[in-house]
Amino acid sequence: MTPLRNRLKMDDPLYRMLGLCMKAGRLLSGSEQVSEGLRKGTGKLLIIAEDSSPRTKEEYTNAAEKWKIPYRVFGEKDKLGQALGKGVRTAALIVDKGFGKAIAEKIDNRKYKDTFHIKAKMIPFEEVETQVGHAPGGVCCLPFLRRCPAGS
Repeated sequence: MTPLRNRLKMDDPLYRMLGLCMKAGRLLSGSEQVSEGLRKGTGKLLIIAEDSSPRTKEEYTNAAEKWKIPYRVFGEKDKLGQALGKGVRTAALIVDKGFGKAIAEKIDNRKYKDTFHIKAKMIPFEEVETQVGHAPGGVCCLPFLRRCPAGS
């Protein structure tokens, strides 16, 4: 049998990380498991396949919002299933805080790079004031005071 990596061309680190999460027992997949995990509030991140039907996406996003669980739309159903060592999967629920945070960051960074064709980076310290209009640091007092003592 051909290894999973060769069948899937697992060069995408997100799919590899999801597979690792599954092997570690920190991921639920399948409609019933995901729904139960959402209801119990054990989920830390919900992954919904991009090629899921609009109705399925809406059901999962509504459930995630109801139970206050962050979600991301990523990947394809067949690749998601293969990465998890299962059949086609429309959603997966990560139940580990560390895995959830790492995977969410990777998805967000990837979407930024796909949109702007560059890697996200911090503004150099010297350029902050010219870019944002004030020096870095400090706390804005406007939400707490009627007038800012540092200003007028």
